[in-house]
Amino acid sequence: MNLGWGAGSAGDGCLIDGLYVVKTDWLIPTSPGFTKTHLDGQNDAVIASLMVPSTVFGNLNTPVFRNILVEDPPNVLFSLKIVFPECNDPGSPRDNDCTSVDLTLPSVLNLNIENLCTPAAIQPNSIGFLTIGSNFISELPTNADNFFPTNYTLHGSMNIGLTNVIIQSTNGTVNPLTSANAAAVAELITNGDNISLSYGFNPDLCLSCLPQLAIRSSRTNAILTWPTNFPAFSLEFATNLASPTVWQSNPTAPAVIGGLNVVTNPNFSKHQFYRLKQ
Repeated sequence: MNLGWGAGSAGDGCLIDGLYVVKTDWLIPTSPGFTKTHLDGQNDAVIASLMVPSTVFGNLNTPVFRNILVEDPPNVLFSLKIVFPECNDPGSPRDNDCTSVDLTLPSVLNLNIENLCTPAAIQPNSIGFLTIGSNFISELPTNADNFFPTNYTLHGSMNIGLTNVIIQSTNGTVNPLTSANAAAVAELITNGDNISLSYGFNPDLCLSCLPQLAIRSSRTNAILTWPTNFPAFSLEFATNLASPTVWQSNPTAPAVIGGLNVVTNPNFSKHQFYRLKQ
């Protein structure tokens, strides 16, 4: 999904509700970053923006992208940037159709992302403003050679909401994205000023990246099952939910049957409660 290429991409009120990404096998970028040499191919992300200075996206009504399931590890999950307008990217929608842009103009990018389930990205994710190297020359804003003697970072404001963004790491742990773990879990890097990232987690049964525990009765036994592709989760039980609830590891090891962990427990107690714990 690409948020837009130029100042005409307002994006106000845009809603994407439901997206299933089966395969993401892009080879680039190999080094995501905020310099011109790192730009090629960085629209190859699940949610991407390579917008230019003066672009306004979601200024009045913040767009919402929600209910997104990524099956395979993406090369890059987020690449949300305000960048230099490359007019000669081979195969790019901007190829040979790019007007000059005043690099000193501010940009606005507002977006809410909700209920996204994905394996961890292979490459780091990046949100922010491109830094142009020193000694760069632009025709605008003076209609003559405008010389940037030092590194210059594009500017504006970015407000990205990340609610129920769930990332499954290679070790099997499932982590709701937070401000405390964004760098470690998502390898999220930012660049520039006025970047606001807000995080939220409200467990939703529809989130397919959270394992669902099923239980059924078989005479005097309780049969519990959950998917095997969540190795970091284990079964716990309690005999009552009075505070403080005492949860204990289930003593019976699961058997694997048809892609499910299966535990058969005798019903020793009138009240038995179960949960999956990471």
